[in-house]
Amino acid sequence: MREEVLKLVNHEPWIECEENRAHLKWGHYPETEGMLDPLSIKRAFVIDSDGEKPVVVGRDNESSQKGGLFLEFEAEKPYMVGVELDRGIYSITDDNKWIFGDRRLASGYNIRETRWLGIYQSLHF
Repeated sequence: MREEVLKLVNHEPWIECEENRAHLKWGHYPETEGMLDPLSIKRAFVIDSDGEKPVVVGRDNESSQKGGLFLEFEAEKPYMVGVELDRGIYSITDDNKWIFGDRRLASGYNIRETRWLGIYQSLHF
C-alpha cells in the first residue's frame, strides 16, 4: 500500500500547527517546493469538542516566509485541523513532464499515465 501512495503523488501537503493558526505546506517534507494554489483547497475545517468550525485560508508575510498558506481558526484543545485538496488531473509523459489535464489536452506528447490528485490531510493537536 505504501508504494501505491508514493506512486500516486510525488509532492505532499502537510500542516504545521500553532495555537489557533497553522501553516499548510507543499513539497518534499520537510522542504517546501512552491506554494499550494488556494483554489485547490476544496474544504478546510477544524473540529473540537463543540463540533466542526470554519477555517480562514490565506497568505501573509509570515506564511510566505514559512513557505505556506495560513489557516486561522478558533478552537479549544484538543482539536483536529483538516484540509481537502483537489489538484486536478495530470498527465505524465515518458520524459516525466507533468501536464495539467487529461490525455486529450496533452495530445502530441507520449503519455505514460494520467492521474487525479485528490488529497486529504489532517493534524490532531
